[in-house]
Amino acid sequence: MTDSFLQSMTFSRAGQFLNACACEECDIIPPSIRNFIEERKRQRLVTGPIKRTQQRTLVSRHGQISLWSMHMPKNAEPLVEFGSSHRIVWVKQLATSFDASDNNSSTLRWIGKGIIGSSDEEKSRKEMIEWTEGNVFLVPSNGGKAVGWIHSNADPNSSKTDTNDDNATGNTNNEEKHDESDSFAVLYVAKIPPDILKQEHQESRESYHQWANQLIECCRDGLKSCEKQSAKNSSYYKFSGEASKLLKKAIREVEGITAKNDATERASKRICLNQQVT
Repeated sequence: MTDSFLQSMTFSRAGQFLNACACEECDIIPPSIRNFIEERKRQRLVTGPIKRTQQRTLVSRHGQISLWSMHMPKNAEPLVEFGSSHRIVWVKQLATSFDASDNNSSTLRWIGKGIIGSSDEEKSRKEMIEWTEGNVFLVPSNGGKAVGWIHSNADPNSSKTDTNDDNATGNTNNEEKHDESDSFAVLYVAKIPPDILKQEHQESRESYHQWANQLIECCRDGLKSCEKQSAKNSSYYKFSGEASKLLKKAIREVEGITAKNDATERASKRICLNQQVT
C-alpha cells in the first residue's frame, strides 16, 4: 500500500467516522481498507492525546435527502466526510465581533490539503470570510474528495464586512453579549445526492415532502449560479437573501416536525409505563 494511497484514505481523524459514522457516503470503501483505517484510528486514540471533537446529529432523513446539525467547539478535530453529495449549509451560530481585540470572535476555516492535523494541512487551511452567522451556502459535490470545516479564533488582520439577512432580529448587534454556548459554532448541513437532481421536477415534487422539495429546487438554482461565477469561489455559492429565507424556513420546518415527533414518542412511552404500573 503506497504512501500516496494512505494519505488519500487517512484524512479523517474524527471519532465518528467509517464504522461509527452515520454518513451514507462511506459505504463505497472496501471492507479490507475499512478495517485498516479503523485499526489506524484505534492506535491514534490509544497513543495520542485526548482532543475535542465536533458533533454531528441527524435531524431528519427523507429518502436520500438528509439534514444534519453540527456543533463545533473552537479548534476541535474536524469531522471530515466524503464530498459525494451536494451540501446546503446554514451558518446558524457563529460569534463574531468587529473588535480585533475581542478574543471571542470566531471564524470558520476550510480544511487544507494533506493528512488532517499535519503541518502542511494546517498551514493550508483557508479562512471563509463570507461564512458569517445567518448566511446560507451551497457546497457542490466535489466527486468524493474530503470536506470539512474548523471553528477557530478569527484572524485580527482579516476584515469581516459581510452582513447577513438576519439584522432585523438583532442577531448581529455588536452590543449583544454572548453567553457560554456561543463558544460553539452551529451549522445545519443538508445533503442532496446529485442523482436526485436528475429527476423530473414533477416526479421529485410528488416523491418528497415540501421541505425536501425546497432544498432540491434551491440546490438546482444554486448550481446554475455556481457555474456562472468565477473559478475563484467555485468551491461554494452564497445564496441570496430571499433564497436563504426560504431555505431557513424549510430547515425550521424539519426541526418542528422532529420536535413534535419526539414529544409524541415520549408521551406514548409515559402512557405505556403508567399502564404497566397500574
